[in-house]
Amino acid sequence: MCFEILGFDIMFNHKMKPLLLEVNHAPSFNTDSVLDERIKYNMLSDTFKILYMVGPRAKRAYYKFKQQETNKKIIGKHKWSKEEKEELSRRELEKKDQ
Repeated sequence: MCFEILGFDIMFNHKMKPLLLEVNHAPSFNTDSVLDERIKYNMLSDTFKILYMVGPRAKRAYYKFKQQETNKKIIGKHKWSKEEKEELSRRELEKKDQ
């Protein structure tokens, strides 16, 4: 999984119309005020939630993803019989039940 956090600098004119000033590919996460800290903390927290990178759910999702990738590599390199594929599927289901 790959992602990038971008920083958008926006200014509002007298009619409250937003104007994009620039987009930063490496925004600063330094904080100069309590408001700045709160905004950046919430943004990072929401990012990790979107990516399922919080708590036990993240760990399970990560291991499930890694197992699926491993299975794809194994199955792709070997000519499996129907019985072998069924056995592999049965084992995966048993692991999920544990």
